[in-house]
Amino acid sequence: MIDSEISSDQNEFYVHLVADLDVMLENAIKNKDLVLAAHLQTARDFAAERIAFSETGQKRI
Repeated sequence: MIDSEISSDQNEFYVHLVADLDVMLENAIKNKDLVLAAHLQTARDFAAERIAFSETGQKRI
């Protein structure tokens, strides 16, 4: 599957993933685990970018 063909099931997966990562990120920050928080933030940003791409068809520069 090429990038421009993101199915609605995949998009829903990324929406749930972002929500889960938000909770995990919040917990990592509360526990002062900043290395984990940085990795979770990167994963969250990637998932959010996939959602934006599926909605607009444009990659962020």
